[in-house]
Amino acid sequence: MHEIRLGYSVQDYISGEQVEATTYEDIRQDIARFLVEEKGVPKAAVRTKVEVTAVIDESPYVQQMDLVLGQSSSDPIMALNFCAGQVETYTRQTLAAARLLPQGAPRLAVATDTQKAVILQVADGALVRECLYAEFPDWEELLHMAAAVPEYTVTAEKKAKEGRLLYALSELSCSCAQESCSIQESGSGHGAK
Repeated sequence: MHEIRLGYSVQDYISGEQVEATTYEDIRQDIARFLVEEKGVPKAAVRTKVEVTAVIDESPYVQQMDLVLGQSSSDPIMALNFCAGQVETYTRQTLAAARLLPQGAPRLAVATDTQKAVILQVADGALVRECLYAEFPDWEELLHMAAAVPEYTVTAEKKAKEGRLLYALSELSCSCAQESCSIQESGSGHGAK
């Protein structure tokens, strides 16, 4: 996903802190607000901009998961990424990032463009539900859905494979040339958000 920094800050709905405004930050803030105000997700259950690090040829590659929901910060149940484009083209990338979360893989991963949401089991990538964004499950239903799907078990080999997939798919989805990407940061890939 290609983003442009806009040169000002906005208040993060969840933390109340100032965050850098980008071309998609307002959408992420609206997703968080929607989950809390319309779907009953407790604000305390939402973490924003969770960094995911893959090691590629001994170098860290950093991406971020837009939202991670859980009953505690060490027990995530769902990871969500906003995607600017056809949702299905971002599902594998979202799964890879969810499987690499530092606090452990959640049971569910979601890719959404705010029109449609695809909810997947992290364990095997199976489709749990595809729905209109407005029909997204509420907090109680998410808890039940997460409890009904298997847990993903990470191994060193799986972690390496998921890291390579995250790297490849993230780099492919960035529509800019490396030299001109305005999101480039030291120590992270040019597609890093």
